[in-house]
Amino acid sequence: MGLGHPPDRPFKVMDTRALNRVLEYSAEDMTATVEAGVTLAEFQHMVAAHGQQVGLESPFPHRATIGGILSTAVAGPHRGALGLPRDQVIGIRVAHPDGLLTKAGGRVVKNVTGYDMAKLYVGSLGTLAVIVEATFKLTPLPPTARTLFIGCGSMDEGLALTQRITEARLQVAACELLDAVTQARIPGADASVQRRWLLALEFWGNAAAVARQCGEVASMVREQSAVMAEATGPGGQAFWDAVRDKGRVFGEPALIVRAQTLPTATRKMATELQRISNEIRLQPATSLRPLNGTVYAHWTPTGIRQAEPAEWAALVARLRDAARSEGGSLVVEDAPWALGGVVDVWGPPPPSFSVMQRMKQQFDPERLLNPGRFVGRL
Repeated sequence: MGLGHPPDRPFKVMDTRALNRVLEYSAEDMTATVEAGVTLAEFQHMVAAHGQQVGLESPFPHRATIGGILSTAVAGPHRGALGLPRDQVIGIRVAHPDGLLTKAGGRVVKNVTGYDMAKLYVGSLGTLAVIVEATFKLTPLPPTARTLFIGCGSMDEGLALTQRITEARLQVAACELLDAVTQARIPGADASVQRRWLLALEFWGNAAAVARQCGEVASMVREQSAVMAEATGPGGQAFWDAVRDKGRVFGEPALIVRAQTLPTATRKMATELQRISNEIRLQPATSLRPLNGTVYAHWTPTGIRQAEPAEWAALVARLRDAARSEGGSLVVEDAPWALGGVVDVWGPPPPSFSVMQRMKQQFDPERLLNPGRFVGRL
């Protein structure tokens, strides 16, 4: 409920958690069909027993349901390796407001040609229909995963190292650059390398390939006179879980802003975010995913109380202008309801908004599903 505007009229909550069956799982074909109320943790546990994974990530995976993840299209730090939720779905079944059940796609990876209606529902915030089941293609679990922590004296140092890694064509599964505030909130990083900024990298693959890539990174670190350590035991997984959750505690409201720009504009966007926040003394925890141009700003409940809703609305507007000046966009990924009615969560509707309106009218003419919560108050 922290994503999107508050509903624009009285509402009831539909709970799909009783739709919790695994309908079909073929480990040989690497596909699985589950109902929408299955949690991500349950799904991953089932397929992991066969050395497989579903390419989804979400905060609080023991509570997050498959239907909720698809509706919000949430992605995590391994987006570069796993892809987006829409890339994992090969079939979907939905319930329309009038009770009609329809399905799109199928239960095999190769389906007939035509409109890929499954992708229409992913990321639509439940405004067109209620997802009741989905079929996914699965991928093998990586045989080896290693996490490296690199202490950097500045954001520029971390970005320069990331650029060298990109130019070397290393296959990075996850890459996160964290400021000091974020480091304090996220456990798992080796304290011996924590500096003003921390670059975290994870590599997946066979042991020899991962070892070679980690060795190349180590050489780059030595050349830059930086410091590096490697996660031990389950420390790497704990760290990436905390990054995925952004240090949040379930049930505590937070304000999380996500700016999306070109990777080449990541530094400028992050610098502008910090400059604007410092100017009005509302300094956030900042983290970057430089390989895909994502910049996060996160304020805790204590930080939120330092300003009035109108001040937060003005801050978000300024940050959005900065993102747009770099050809990007900005979304409020999580916000308490006290701010949801004041802060512009989604920003200006896209050029395709008239098409979105016509789709909403066709699928949900009475506006029964999440009224007013999505882009343009759909």
